[in-house]
Amino acid sequence: MMSVTVEQAADPAHTLPNVFSNHAGLEPWSGKDVDQLTHEDMVMIWTYCSEHSYRDGWNDEFSKRPGEGREGPFHRQLFGGELHALWQHNYDHGAEKARNAGARGPKSARLVGDPL
Repeated sequence: MMSVTVEQAADPAHTLPNVFSNHAGLEPWSGKDVDQLTHEDMVMIWTYCSEHSYRDGWNDEFSKRPGEGREGPFHRQLFGGELHALWQHNYDHGAEKARNAGARGPKSARLVGDPL
């Protein structure tokens, strides 16, 4: 299973956290101030947020840890709160999908990211 470590910046409302995973290493946008971000960084951040929040919501629900990762790694004021809101929306969607898959039986439900 993928492990992710998040270290918040001294000013998390204006600086991205350092995000490291055993799968991808340190995210290229980690630790950057919002004024330093390129268009490519922005695309990677929003993609990371969308994909990882859904996965975390699914895995937390499936592993009987509902809500554990719902706050996510992004400060509520970063980008006017939009990133934090996106994280929570996708986290909730992933958790809901896991609940629905679990209702269909254990063969249809597994951790997202686990091999088949």
